[in-house]
Amino acid sequence: MIVIVIDVVKYRGSLIGEENQIFSASVDAIVVFSGGSNRIESAVELLEKKLAKKLFISGVHPKTTKDDILTKNIGNDKIFNCCVDLGNNAINTFENALETAEWVNKNQFNSVLLVTSNYHIKRSLIILRKINPHTNFIPYPIKSTFDKDRQYIKKLDMLKMLSGEYIKLIYTRLSIMLLYI
Repeated sequence: MIVIVIDVVKYRGSLIGEENQIFSASVDAIVVFSGGSNRIESAVELLEKKLAKKLFISGVHPKTTKDDILTKNIGNDKIFNCCVDLGNNAINTFENALETAEWVNKNQFNSVLLVTSNYHIKRSLIILRKINPHTNFIPYPIKSTFDKDRQYIKKLDMLKMLSGEYIKLIYTRLSIMLLYI
């Protein structure tokens, strides 16, 4: 048990600094896995900077529309109408990856910037790269809001969330190793 706690702490330490780096290269598309703070906002900002031609938001609730997202003052009509696609068939990371791979292949994109939380990016990339090995997925991690909270309860919540994500990461790595030997 102590070894697992130490490993989770080391995992969390590896996330520090993986945040909103400056990205200036051009890619074919941007993909964001919905669900975390600032993910969609950051992806739209990158699209507005013309770093890609298209944006795919994966894991959107089936009843959510582009207008619903716009009412939260994220982006503008012009950019959403021409350049944003919504995927509403995913409820977990594996389904995000499947939905994304289908969209990437349909649009024949070769390079894709993946926007998701820093604690979520490693596992997301492992799955995406296994499902779609011919696409260059580039990570763009968004710093978790847990790091901003200093309250004791929030720190316990962070430890639970990171422990869960770490276990999923290990499970994903083992599953892929065993399936593709």
